Amino acid sequence: MADLSLDGPKIDRAAAERVHYVDPRVRLLASTRWRLATGWSHRSWLGLGKNNPDALIQEARDWLRAAVAAGLLPPPGRADIVTVPAADLRHAVEVFTEAADTCTNPDCASPICRALARLKAALNGDNLRG
Repeated sequence: MADLSLDGPKIDRAAAERVHYVDPRVRLLASTRWRLATGWSHRSWLGLGKNNPDALIQEARDWLRAAVAAGLLPPPGRADIVTVPAADLRHAVEVFTEAADTCTNPDCASPICRALARLKAALNGDNLRG
């Protein structure tokens, strides 16, 4: 039963204020809303890049804040941990590797090439440390 008062159900403003654009639920809500409206795929949404409908992202953040304030959804976790859907991460790595594919040396030990190799390995399910 909701905690009712003359002002309506109690809301948790502090928890709602912790919801920011980096919360992966915001982009998931925005992209799902867009996909429902357009019938297009998630990959099409990702292909929009920075040309995605910013209004949908702001609206999704506001609705997510309302759901958190009402207690329908939990507030975001620790601020230093951000979870990213695997499809989004895979797409980001693909785009990044295509754009950064300037090194033709397969044995390159540069920090960027090492980081890319670790990202690709992680996406393939390999657990590399170091």
